[in-house]
Amino acid sequence: MKFVGTDFNSLQTTGDINFTATSPTTSLGNLTICTAVTEFITSQTDTQAVKYFVSPIIAGGNSQTPAPTIGFYVSSQSAAGGFYLNSQNVPGVGTYTSNFSLESSGGLINANGNNLTMQISNYGAVGQYIDFTINGTYTNTAGSHTLSVTGHVIRDN
Repeated sequence: MKFVGTDFNSLQTTGDINFTATSPTTSLGNLTICTAVTEFITSQTDTQAVKYFVSPIIAGGNSQTPAPTIGFYVSSQSAAGGFYLNSQNVPGVGTYTSNFSLESSGGLINANGNNLTMQISNYGAVGQYIDFTINGTYTNTAGSHTLSVTGHVIRDN
């Protein structure tokens, strides 16, 4: 079996730790965390605990056919659950209030019809960073919510 430990306060990770589990309890002892996290996403809804998404994160440009719609996406699947961002906006530095959606444990959230702002402060070349924030409010069947998302991810394509 493999295990990965992450310190969310210092944004460091252990990398893969191989171990053999024995029933009913396996003690891994003290873990030394020494590798800086290279990419991350944080997400907070209302006053709930912040959710952290670290590797693996996939991010890059996309186009849809037959009529190309250029945009970009970010996705991550971890123990914290999944995070998916899809934007139909032209990829690049800017402020966007529509044509993007995200999905996480709060369900699907569409910017259209809500009060969300996505700020892209850096959109690097492949292998470089995409830095973004999403802030504002949205409404779903449970009522109105405040959302705060920060991403520092490596562009894969």
